[in-house]
Formats: sequence, structure tokens, C-alpha cells
Amino acid sequence: MASENLAKLQATVNRFASKADFSQLTIDGGMGPKTANAIITTLAWVAANIQAETDTAGALVVKLAAGDGTPDQTAIMQNVVGINTYLWGVADVNQLAPAATVALTKPSGNTGTFTPDKSAFSVKPPPGAGFAASAQLWFRQLPTWGQVALGVGGGLGFLFAATRIKKGAKR
Repeated sequence: MASENLAKLQATVNRFASKADFSQLTIDGGMGPKTANAIITTLAWVAANIQAETDTAGALVVKLAAGDGTPDQTAIMQNVVGINTYLWGVADVNQLAPAATVALTKPSGNTGTFTPDKSAFSVKPPPGAGFAASAQLWFRQLPTWGQVALGVGGGLGFLFAATRIKKGAKR
């Protein structure tokens, strides 16, 4: 059965494909050996190449792979949202561009399969996430022009409010 969260992780892992030297995954939301190996390969690459992430990524490799290095698909599926959130953050900080713009969404029928959609990054905040986390995810999903427009509008709103407060203090 396809998993929307796993499809999002596959899209995130694809951001590392050229750096970690593996072929991009098909974003199908299905767990298989290629997906599991790509996740472990990505985490191992992060541990070896990004000094600030060595401990965290290394611990995840140990947690998600058996002693012989074989990926534990069950452990990956149990932690898929956390792994995606972590790797997404690492990719953003290191300015790795999205490798795909295809996501999976449930079709209108109850067929249990997914169909392509326009954006692989329509991430929902985890349950219990605060307003700041929700706002940050929403802001990241805006196109660049939308982020600029929001910033300019917010700056103008701040200046307007500051001017009004200053006038009110002079009365």
C-alpha cells in the first residue's frame, strides 16, 4: 500500500541523489529495497559529509539499519515523518534544490493508489505542532515571489503601525 508520507520522503531523498551517488527514486509511496537503500545511503552521506550532522545522521543509520547494514524497512516506516523532516531541513540548510516536483495524492475513488500532483512539498505539520512550526511550513511552500510579497507587505504593515503608534503617543 502506498504511503503519502513515504512519497514525501522519497522526494526529499531525491534532493541528495547526485551528492550521495544513487539514482533518483520513483516517487510512488511504496517501500522497497531501492527506497530503503537510498534512505540509508542518504543518511550515511550526510553523516560523512556534513560535519554539523555527523552525530545525528550517524545515529539514524545505526537505528534504521541492521548490524550488517541492511536497511530495516519496518523501522524506516515507523519513523518516516521524522526522517523526512530531518532530511528536508538538512537539504534546505545546504541549499539542495528539489529534484522532483511530482507528489502523490489520493484519487477521488477508493482504489488505494496515488496519482501525481503538482507539488511534492505540500507538507502538513505534525500533530501538536505549534503555530510557529505551522507558519514556517506554510511560508516554505510559497513561491519565491509570494515570499517576497509577504515580506514587503509585512514590512509596510509594520511601518504603518509604528507610525500610528508614534502619532498616538504625541497626543
